[in-house]
Amino acid sequence: MDFFILNPAQNNKQIFIVKIFAKPSSKIPSKMEWDKNLNQYVVYVKSPASKGKANKEILKIARKYFLAEAITMINGFKSKIKQISVENPKKIPKTRII
Repeated sequence: MDFFILNPAQNNKQIFIVKIFAKPSSKIPSKMEWDKNLNQYVVYVKSPASKGKANKEILKIARKYFLAEAITMINGFKSKIKQISVENPKKIPKTRII
């Protein structure tokens, strides 16, 4: 599952659940991109995967990438594969709708 859309009736919010692959302690500058081979988003972060440093940087990069009001990590706190909730993004994710 790549992502799905929740559209709650209250406040006309659009919430996307997006699956991403994290690459902590990366030598590549911090960025987020769509990987066609993996068919998912990949986030490169310089922070190490300890004490939540990489997770904080991932959320910061994802918020800038999607131009979203709010970003929340739902799953994958100690894994490289993570699920994030993206609220009211101005840039819609490139994955398929389920």
